[in-house]
Amino acid sequence: MTEPSLRERKKNATGRELALAALDLVLERGLAETTVEDIADRVGYSRRTFANHFTCKQEAVVVGFFLRLGMPGARFEAEPSEAALPIPLTADGVVDAAAEAYAQVFAEGGAVRLVEFGRVLHAEPTLAPYIHQAMFDARRSYRSRLVEAGMPPARAALLLGALIGVGGVVVEELLEGDATPSDVGPLLAEGLDHVRRGFAETPA
Repeated sequence: MTEPSLRERKKNATGRELALAALDLVLERGLAETTVEDIADRVGYSRRTFANHFTCKQEAVVVGFFLRLGMPGARFEAEPSEAALPIPLTADGVVDAAAEAYAQVFAEGGAVRLVEFGRVLHAEPTLAPYIHQAMFDARRSYRSRLVEAGMPPARAALLLGALIGVGGVVVEELLEGDATPSDVGPLLAEGLDHVRRGFAETPA
């Protein structure tokens, strides 16, 4: 992975600050009551600086949510070191990495944040396109890492699509079904087991 320049690191840091401020303000006040100026003021930046990072407050809110969850591949995520980001080349290795990431995302506090943000999303449908874009960006980012490390592009895309699907089902069950945060572990384990078996390496 190419080491980011100082300018890129500073831009990422500013983007993280703005995105997290946007999320916090919207959770406190609601989307309609939060302006771009409010977001920029919260962390000491100008509207112009905000515009250099985001097209609108909805985009910033969604990026902040993915950052708060610690989702790998989120826009403006803190750049991990090479040692901290081993890239597995087998399906088992990728599923193991996904299990660790989901364990962090769906930890008790994360599950509560998902439900809380889900209520905001339900009330503010203008956020939906930015959720889809953030998911696309995260998947593209990690797919690029896998392909750079040597995994065939089609296999990487299919595997990541399946893993993201597992996470999506868990989110739906939390937001719209009867699942509680304590149900997340078994749901994830079952879904990831299906992916692991479906992508098992074919013996030579």
